[in-house]
Parts: sequence; structure tokens; C-alpha cells
Amino acid sequence: LAPDVVFFAAGGSHTDGGEKDALRDARDSQVFCVNIVPWHLRVAMSATAAECPRCVDEFSLPQTAGHIPKVEKASCEHIDAPCVGSALRLECKLLELAELTEDHDVVVVGKVVHVAGRTDGVVASRGGYMNYFRVAPEHLFDPECDEAWW
Repeated sequence: LAPDVVFFAAGGSHTDGGEKDALRDARDSQVFCVNIVPWHLRVAMSATAAECPRCVDEFSLPQTAGHIPKVEKASCEHIDAPCVGSALRLECKLLELAELTEDHDVVVVGKVVHVAGRTDGVVASRGGYMNYFRVAPEHLFDPECDEAWW
């Protein structure tokens, strides 16, 4: 994949039946946004992916206990999609939907058309369900470094 191509996996069915919201929204609108949040917002970010009825906006749900920061809903700049206001975001146009199973297991592939926001230091990378990985500057390396060999 090219550096300006990203993807996410949407797995399983919505609790109301049919596709999960992220997949349905990408299919219908032909756009999606990848939000990359600082590590300290990972709990609140996870709460915005809660399984709830389709009529509920996940950003309106309680995200965290009072002492933990919340994430705020915002709008993307170059695509018609919601995003996390305090995140680094990759605004994407849909390239392909790769259907893996008949149970709505789909890989959503998009081309990044705009990058906005920033995050310094440690970020949270969603590993699926409630699992997040901590990605920090010390986890990055230069592939041209003499210490790296393939």
C-alpha cells in the first residue's frame, strides 16, 4: 500500500442487525476519518465506539469518570464526516471495500486526502475491541539505520 492509503476492519454485525455504523457510513458517504488520539484520551476514544442503537450519537454518551478528559466531536475539513476534535486525523475517500465474510467482516480501504491536527508524544493505536497499543517516539526507527537489518 502507498503511504497515503489507509484501512480499517469492520467486523461483525450491529446490535440492531446489519452493518456496523462505521462500515455503513463509509459505504453510503464514500468517505471516512481515521482519528489518532494522545494516549491519555484512549479510554474516552474507546467509549465513542460503544455498541448502542443507531439513533444514539456515541459522542453524547458518558465517556469517562469525571477526572479523565473527554473527546469532543468535530467536523472534518475536506470530507463530510464527523471526527474527534482533539486528534490527529486522516480524512479519507473510499477506495475499496473488501468483503471477507458474509457476516459483515469488511476491510475498508481509503486514500488520505487531508491530514489535520497533530499529536505530540505517545499515541493510542486501536488493536480491536477494547485493546489499544501505546506508540511512542522510542518505538519508531529509521529503516536506513545501520543497526536495522532485514
